Amino acid sequence: MALARGIDIYPEDAGDDCVDHVLDIYRRINLNLNSYTPTGVISGRIALFRGRESFFCTPATGSGGWEGSSREPIRVHELPGNHVTLVTEPHVAGFSQQLREEIAGAGIS
Repeated sequence: MALARGIDIYPEDAGDDCVDHVLDIYRRINLNLNSYTPTGVISGRIALFRGRESFFCTPATGSGGWEGSSREPIRVHELPGNHVTLVTEPHVAGFSQQLREEIAGAGIS
């Protein structure tokens, strides 16, 4: 956790248990990704939200590997923060606004 704070992945006031929570989520996602094989292409749109300071997803990665998953272009939203801080204060307000706009544009209520 000290290393994560040192490179600004987590804010200074984040509790030590945050890293355990994120690692648990990462393990669960990897378990599911390793057993999931996508088929076909969806007709709906895909929105990708990424933090400008993220180590994991940068403009150089295009749409993060989602190309070819939808018949529509991938909508990429570059937002302040990194992979973790994107969903924490002070960045979560901007993220939630963009998410609300995507949901409204998709006609989901």
